[in-house]
Amino acid sequence: MNKIPTVYLLQEPTSDKDLSSAAKHGRIFPIIRSEEKPSSSIGWTINKLAEALRDYDPSCDSICFAGGDPMVLFLAGVVLERMGFDEVTHLVWNRERVDGQKTGQGFYMPKRISMLEGNPQHFINQ
Repeated sequence: MNKIPTVYLLQEPTSDKDLSSAAKHGRIFPIIRSEEKPSSSIGWTINKLAEALRDYDPSCDSICFAGGDPMVLFLAGVVLERMGFDEVTHLVWNRERVDGQKTGQGFYMPKRISMLEGNPQHFINQ
């Protein structure tokens, strides 16, 4: 049985955003409501993200940050790394340009992120 891909919308945007290009990558599953403040309650946010992302499947699912509190993007990375994922797919907003100028239009495109790249331990031990 094939799993339907899910786009985990980390926080609902505070303004109307066109998520149609994100929806091409799976069913949109919002985690945190727009009026909630992840920076004000880190523990609650981590628990909410962990609960929502428990079925995250790196082979077909992705996360998407379409606005809101940027802390939720950071905390989602922490949660996914703690859950043991080596790679995640993040839908990144790509602005269209004409002659080098932004058009105001754009689309979400998948970006595979390795949680193992780099060596932060190198900097810690200096």
